Amino acid sequence: MLDEKMWLLREEFKVLGNFLGGYFHQDMEPLEEVWAEIVENANKESTTILLNDIDRFLNSNLSHIEKEEFIEGNCDLYFPAINTTPLEWLIQMQIEFKKLLPSLKD
Repeated sequence: MLDEKMWLLREEFKVLGNFLGGYFHQDMEPLEEVWAEIVENANKESTTILLNDIDRFLNSNLSHIEKEEFIEGNCDLYFPAINTTPLEWLIQMQIEFKKLLPSLKD
């Protein structure tokens, strides 16, 4: 993906991009520990905002390839090592957040 288009997408999906880069970076712990940290820091408002950005991203007119490039370009996960694709992984994260949401405090 062209750098300019990636920059525009980072602006459009800023919450999602910040989430991916903030938790899934080069120095991250094992994924289980990252998820535990996410849960520990989550609240209903920020999780709802993130879910809205994920929904907008997944329902956008971007191609499958563009979506995968955006995810890969904003985090340091090596998807073959976790036996999934970037898009499948994000959809699974979306599902987990939707399960978590009712238990979160305001």
